Amino acid sequence: SEGGDGVRVRVTGLDRASRIVDARFEEAYGIWSGTAYTTAILTLLQSAYPDIDHDFAASSLTTPALFGEVGGDKWALAQSMATSMGMELYFDGDGVCVLRPIPTAISGQAVADLHDGEGGVLVSTDSRWTRQGAYNRVIATGENTEEGVAPVRGVATDDNPLSPTYYYGPFGRVPAFYVSEFLTTNGQAADAAAGELARQLGTSRQISFGSVVNPALEPSDVVSVRREALDLDEEHVIDTLTIPLAPEGAMSGTTRTVQVIA
Repeated sequence: SEGGDGVRVRVTGLDRASRIVDARFEEAYGIWSGTAYTTAILTLLQSAYPDIDHDFAASSLTTPALFGEVGGDKWALAQSMATSMGMELYFDGDGVCVLRPIPTAISGQAVADLHDGEGGVLVSTDSRWTRQGAYNRVIATGENTEEGVAPVRGVATDDNPLSPTYYYGPFGRVPAFYVSEFLTTNGQAADAAAGELARQLGTSRQISFGSVVNPALEPSDVVSVRREALDLDEEHVIDTLTIPLAPEGAMSGTTRTVQVIA
């Protein structure tokens, strides 16, 4: 764009997943019952991205019969399968497609120290507390269409007395519900519930921060955050990161408190 102050160029970069999102199903797609989930996901992704570089965690879980409709989103189907395994599927900063269990962040796992003062890298902090979006129990059930067969069910609970969202404590009981046609066993439902709960733990306290750029950090990393003015000294899970292209810019991000160890 050109204005009185000169020419400006704005570039929007897309995640590699966009290549899979754009390659919608051109014909009906089926996955046989009993297919290993890891195989089903990789085969689906390779149909849109043949030379995809991947790093998949091992799993013995197998799929029910699954279908993709013409015009459907391949990445959405792959994401749904990953979630039903209690895992997350994403492209990391090196462009590798990663399938791994959703990290359950607990204190003592910090990989970096964000603090102010002498030698510090933290330049700004905004702290807040909220109950919205904070759950301390997840109940996962499967949509079983077979007559006479009970739907599968799995439950994961924040049962740590030292956790800020302890299910039996003053925070109260706040369940979330996850229903999926992909869940076929009680064990798989329990894994899916645990994975969904891992996304929620600690969401009652969040911070937004600005700091000196550290490109080694990624979402889901645990960092130690210390800010004297806010009397803040605790470990947090990084949820989002924004890294500027300008050398003088500050990295910004959002976090939530970790689940503490009993």
